[in-house]
Formats: sequence, structure tokens, C-alpha cells
Amino acid sequence: VVVIMATGEGKSLLFMLPCILPDAGVTILVLLLVFLRGDLLRRVRELGIDHLVWSPGEQRDAPLVFVTVEAACTKQFRTYTHKLAATQDLGRIVFDEAYLTITASDYRQAMVDLALIRNVRTQFVYLTATLPPVIQATFEEQNNLVNPKVIRASTNRRNLFYMVQRATGRGSLLEEGARRVRDAWENSQLLDRARDKIILYVRTKEDAVTLAELLCCSQYTADVGTAGQKEELLEMWLASSDQPYIVATSALSAGFDYAHVRLVVHVNESSSLVDFAQESGRAGRDGKEAYSLV
Repeated sequence: VVVIMATGEGKSLLFMLPCILPDAGVTILVLLLVFLRGDLLRRVRELGIDHLVWSPGEQRDAPLVFVTVEAACTKQFRTYTHKLAATQDLGRIVFDEAYLTITASDYRQAMVDLALIRNVRTQFVYLTATLPPVIQATFEEQNNLVNPKVIRASTNRRNLFYMVQRATGRGSLLEEGARRVRDAWENSQLLDRARDKIILYVRTKEDAVTLAELLCCSQYTADVGTAGQKEELLEMWLASSDQPYIVATSALSAGFDYAHVRLVVHVNESSSLVDFAQESGRAGRDGKEAYSLV
């Protein structure tokens, strides 16, 4: 089953709900982005869902089992899933942010090797907000899917307003971006200063460093630390009432789920339309009016 739904429309419920139903079997969630684990663990704890994080040697099961994509490609994990399937305890294997099996396959071998677990006899569910029809055939071939059931909902975000502004100031684009974001925060009557946040996206780590210095805020890139350190960085930012901004590359995009991001700013263009859809989709996940500014 391939499910395409807009960002913030509740795809996570599709793997969480079976975990609280009787006789629904074990749900294995394959995490294609490691940084998602901390946020998802927090959410399942809040919901009281019994779960575990699989690692080599693990023999236990739970209604919800998390596994990273690299671990899912190992022979030990395939043995684990085959045992669950043999006892009819395995209900489904779910892939979150499944579009990455295409977009990240050039630099992450695990995205290619992931198709090896398709020989397990169970239901496979692929969740994504960004799978245009033009690449659907490529997606199905990459994941060894034959005539899958495709559920495609509208990915339009009615509460999200898009704006494009040209930089006409004398300073650099980064300086102009910093100035406009400060103006938006200080002068807008639409922002709740107690909880609303602003994400600024740039294409390079060097730009992230420069813009973060201009705004005196944190930066989030692929190499800011371990997965645990990244989780701590985000938690500190979200908990701070006097720091609305964070500067990020595409490392902070798919799966980041904070309800009150009110403004997403792309300082310069995004690297692709898929990345733009994921990054701008961080805004307005509470269903209220939100903005994407390029």
C-alpha cells in the first residue's frame, strides 16, 4: 500500500492506531531519517503506546517496533521479521518518508538494499507527502512493488500561504533575509510569541553558519552532532520563549513535527521542488494560517 497525503494530515496515525487495537499484530516502523526517532518516541510515550527500538540481538517484540533503515537491511533483522511472520505476529512493515528511497538512493546504499526485506510475507505500507505521479513508476521499481494499492489524497495545504519577495537592499542576500525575518517577528500581529517559531532554510552549511550568526540563533545541519545532540538542540530551541529562529539546511525537513512553526523562509531557492514541499510543509501543522516565504 502506498499512501500519499499532505504534510501535517495525520499519516502517523496510520501506524499508531493499529498499535492500540487488539489482535492487530506487530507494526514495524522503518525510519529512513534517524533524527525522526526522538520526536516519534516522544509522541508514542505521550500516547502510552508500548514500543521498542530494535537493535541487533533483540528478540522481544512490542505493538510498535522502531528500526533504522541501516539496521533494517541487515540479515539479523530479516531473520527477526521472518520469525514474527512465521508465528503470525507480524501485522505490517511501514516506511515513513518513503520518497527517500528514490531521492537518497544515490548516496545512501541502505535505500537500495531496503528492497531485500520485501520477501517477508506481510503487508507493506509506504507513507509520503511527496510522490508526484511522474516518478511513481520509478518508486515502484525501486521498492519491488507490483501493482500496489495507491491511496493518493490532495497534497494542497489550504492554510499555507506562499510568498516570493525580491531582495533589493544593498547588503548580501543573507543579510537581507535576516533583516526581513526580524521585521516579521517584531512587527507581525499574526505571531504568537509564546510558542510560534520560524525556520530559515539555506542550501549550504557555510550559509547556515553565517545566517545563524546574523540572527544570534542556532543552526541545524547534517553534521552539528550525533542524533542525540541534534534532538537536544531542537528541544532547547522549542523550549526557549525568547529564541524564535533556527537556521537549517535540508537536514531539518521531512518528519520534523512541531505544530506551531508559523513561518518558513527560504533564503535563496531550494535544491528541488520535492525539498521545497517538505521544507515549507513544516509550517502550520496545527491547521492555522501559516506562511512560506522565498
